[in-house]
Amino acid sequence: MNTILLVDDDPHILHSLKMGLLTNGYKTIEASDGPTALALLSEQRTDIDIVVTDYLMPKMNGMELLHAAKGHDNSIPIILITAYGDKKLVVKALQHGCDGFLEKPFTMNELLSEIERIQQVQNDKQPTRTIERLLPRIIHQINNPLHVINGHAQLSLLKIEEKETLKKNLTLIMQATSMISGINKKIMHLGRGAIRLKKRQFDLVDLLDSVISEFSGFLSVNDVTLSKNFPEEVVNIVGDQGCLGDVFKNLLVNGIEAMAGCPEKVMNIDLVISDDRNNALLVISDNGCGIPTDQIEDIFKPYNTSKIHGTGLGLAIAREIVNEHNGTIKVTSTSGHGTCFMLTLPLPKT
Repeated sequence: MNTILLVDDDPHILHSLKMGLLTNGYKTIEASDGPTALALLSEQRTDIDIVVTDYLMPKMNGMELLHAAKGHDNSIPIILITAYGDKKLVVKALQHGCDGFLEKPFTMNELLSEIERIQQVQNDKQPTRTIERLLPRIIHQINNPLHVINGHAQLSLLKIEEKETLKKNLTLIMQATSMISGINKKIMHLGRGAIRLKKRQFDLVDLLDSVISEFSGFLSVNDVTLSKNFPEEVVNIVGDQGCLGDVFKNLLVNGIEAMAGCPEKVMNIDLVISDDRNNALLVISDNGCGIPTDQIEDIFKPYNTSKIHGTGLGLAIAREIVNEHNGTIKVTSTSGHGTCFMLTLPLPKT
């Protein structure tokens, strides 16, 4: 752990703790009360590794700070400094998720030992946290090839006498099962470290055409007319082709499902290059049910869904992937008249 947030209303204690931690290789951030500490946690959460807070403070005591901080982010470790022999307070703090304690008076070595103990606990938990963070994202990816398999299987049943069509659909089904096999390998490697993006240069038009071809069966069985407008030139971008493909697949499936029950189902996919040639803009629109105005701000939040069998992770994962590529994703929608997603991805400098 590198950065410690120190919280105490006594400036002399704050200074003493700061100097002791700096001497031992830690960085520190200081707050003189609970509200200031919460603001710092909100602004700099990724930069703070542990919180050390006194219990007796004005405005907000250490227990209240513990409860508020854990409610905001349960993963951040907190050490509470208590008065000697206050066992009831220790028990209550444990119930609220406190990670460590120090009784006054204490030495710098005692504080360092407690920090090191918590650091070891955090390291032991890291594989589990990696799994908890990545597993929903990976499992959600399985839904895309399942849609492909389902669509082409249904199309095969409808045209079972057409050998060439049947052969094409079975080939695409086999490709989708291969994708699931690859996803399963990712699941097996969870906990062995973060899965990093594999960025390389590729043609965005080729990727979009590939996704549309892959989902042709799903589009067909759902009676969706898809219109595309892509540049004739190659549109090279640098990114993780698989992850961005998952974004496009998710938006495609969302659009198809949003048009269920519509007498005419039309989806448009347009790709344009900005005038300064710095960005590629992808626009995916449908004439489906649309999104109520009061729900638009929530659609990218995890586990937010109106679908009976939906996970509520698709758009949250999509935004995360787009952000990892230094892009943006926006949406406009009118309830009952359709939805339009707009993705901007940076183009490599020539």
